[in-house]
Amino acid sequence: MTSTTFQEKTTTDLRATFQKCLKADGPFENDDDKAICRQMVEAMPDYLVEHAANTSYAYWYLAQNPNSTPSEETKISVAMREARRHLSYMSGDYETAQKNFVESCEYRKEHKLDLLRVCFDKSFVPQPDDAKRCQEMADLVRSDMNLQYVVMRGKDRGNRAVMIKYPRIKPGTVEEGYVMSQIYMAERSIAATEFMSLGTEERSSAIFDYNGFDSANSPPFKMQVAAATTVQKLFPERLQMLVMISPPFWLRTLLNMLTPLLSSTITQRIKHATGEEEKEAQFSAMMDPEHAPQLLLKAGKLKSPMSLGALSGRCTLPLSL
Repeated sequence: MTSTTFQEKTTTDLRATFQKCLKADGPFENDDDKAICRQMVEAMPDYLVEHAANTSYAYWYLAQNPNSTPSEETKISVAMREARRHLSYMSGDYETAQKNFVESCEYRKEHKLDLLRVCFDKSFVPQPDDAKRCQEMADLVRSDMNLQYVVMRGKDRGNRAVMIKYPRIKPGTVEEGYVMSQIYMAERSIAATEFMSLGTEERSSAIFDYNGFDSANSPPFKMQVAAATTVQKLFPERLQMLVMISPPFWLRTLLNMLTPLLSSTITQRIKHATGEEEKEAQFSAMMDPEHAPQLLLKAGKLKSPMSLGALSGRCTLPLSL
């Protein structure tokens, strides 16, 4: 009898988990909704369908191995979920949603965004024409993470990953690195959510901690807007909740001014907490203590320190939470 190595068992377990992710029901409201999303996939160029399906970490992971390559129908089904997110974000505006859907997949293809999932994995041997891009991506993400710590830590009560951003610690932001790090962390949070929820959840939660914030360290406003626009176009309908800890007065004022102009769906997803009492109330509602770090919740059970080192190690799998 042939023995099974730990690596083989781990790989087998992961495949089984990701196959469950792909079997989960999509975010479709009814058969008509599903039919529209299939139409969106069938209307896009054939070479982009794989890129649409690769927005799912589970699909991408399984497709890397010939022994677990998903079926053609699974590829279409997963691509339909991405189409649905674009359609939902555009409030049912088919033409605009289709345009954004195709353009986002073109962007993924052109910039080889799937390589972000392996650019820190020293065991990964890229194709010769991808090696340079992998190194570029790793360097860009590292350079920006040296200016701002961003970590994945814990999960909310809906089995969704929680991303925590800290204030930037010094100036000198380079736009390409800034954009790449935002995309990298979005990819990680989406992958972690898909894994932890077995594909039943699509959104992640985010926490922006403004303690120690210094506007002198922030990227130019134009750069922030450009990066946010890119990330939003690539990852529509991916945010469950954004909680800002101790946001500066000007930001609270701006949010109050914008609230009447925003949809209730968006405003319900944006919260802020100033002071320990508000912070405790907000995060008690959001996270179970078993899956919350102590820096957010006094009763939180996650005590180990968080650092860039844990982030920039082997990041092929969304398991280092």
